[in-house]
Amino acid sequence: MMHHDLSVRSLNSDDAAAGYTLSTAAGWNQTIEDWKFMLGSLPVQGYVALAETEVVGTALSINYTDQYSWIAMVLVHEQYRRKGIAHSLMKLLLNDLGVARCIELDATSYGKDLYASLGFYPKFEIIRFTKDYFSVSELSQYHGVKDPGAVALADQMNWGIDRKSMIHHLQSFVQGNNYISYRQGRVFTQIGPLCAEDIRIAKKLCIDCLQIIPGDKIAVDVVCWQIGFISWLISIGFVEQRRFERMYAHHAVSSHLRSNQYLIAGPEFG
Repeated sequence: MMHHDLSVRSLNSDDAAAGYTLSTAAGWNQTIEDWKFMLGSLPVQGYVALAETEVVGTALSINYTDQYSWIAMVLVHEQYRRKGIAHSLMKLLLNDLGVARCIELDATSYGKDLYASLGFYPKFEIIRFTKDYFSVSELSQYHGVKDPGAVALADQMNWGIDRKSMIHHLQSFVQGNNYISYRQGRVFTQIGPLCAEDIRIAKKLCIDCLQIIPGDKIAVDVVCWQIGFISWLISIGFVEQRRFERMYAHHAVSSHLRSNQYLIAGPEFG
C-alpha cells in the first residue's frame, strides 16, 4: 500500500515536464519532446503519485490497439522509493486495462520482481549495446527510402501490432519489408526498431543509419536470439551496457516472423 502522505490522480498531457524531470533524474534517454509526444499524440492512459502538488511517480500504458497495451515510464522519485508507489500505480493501471488484452513491458533488473508480483511472465531478453563514436570511413553505404506509411505496415507484419502512431515519431527507412528507425534522445541516439529478411540486410540497414544519425553516442537494444548480429556489433566496437527482460501479462502477442526482428524501439515504445 502506498504511503498515506501521498495521493494519486490520472496522468494528463500537462504532466510532460514533471515526467521528464523524473526520467532525467533516473538517467533515462527520453527528451521533453518524447514526453509531449507520448502524452499528446499516443493513446495513453496512466497515473501519477503526488507529494502535495509535486509529481513523484508515474506509470502509463500506450494502448496501441484494443487488444494490446505497452507499459512504460514507471518512475519514482529517489526520495520516495520503497513506499509502494510503483506497485500502487501499476495495480490501478492494470485494473483499468483488464484481462482481455495482452500487456507487455521491458523490465530493468530492478523492476522484474515488482512486475512478477503483479502477474507478469518473462518472454525474452533484450541486450543494450552502446558506442561513443563512429567514423564514416569505417562503413560502407546502403540506402533505403523514407516512407513512414510503408514502415508502419512492415512493422505491423513483423511484430503483429499496429504501431503506426509511434512509427511516425521516428526517422525511418524502408526497403520492401526491411526497415530501420531511429530517434535522437537526451543521452544517445537510439536505433530501432530494425526488421530485416536476413542478417546481411540488417547489417546494411544499420550501417546506412549509422552514417546519417545526429550525435556521437549510439544505443541499440538487440533481441537475444540474434547472436550473429550481436557478434557483428561487438566487432565494430559496440559494448554491452545493460539488459532488459521482455515480460507479458495474460497472454503474449504473436510474433510470426521472429527471425526478422533485430532491434526494438526502446523500453518506452516497445
